[in-house]
Amino acid sequence: MLWQIAALRRAHERAIAGLAASRAQLDNALEEARSLQAQLAAVDSPDFASQRLSVRLKLMQLEAEKAAVVGSIAEIEENMLRLGSG
Repeated sequence: MLWQIAALRRAHERAIAGLAASRAQLDNALEEARSLQAQLAAVDSPDFASQRLSVRLKLMQLEAEKAAVVGSIAEIEENMLRLGSG
């Protein structure tokens, strides 16, 4: 039974590492999208309205993906705590 718990803990640790890498990629993508959003906001032309909207939607998507990753990490960490006390 103890070896199964250790194997499960290692699997959780690998999952967290992968999710942390995804979170870092999402942070970079969010930074780039926010920068682009600021640049587009500085242009006062209706010609760029669709691009501004596209960037805003992309930001919402990236923020939702990041929230999902952060939630997954928290859930796995909670499961690891239960493994330690079980």
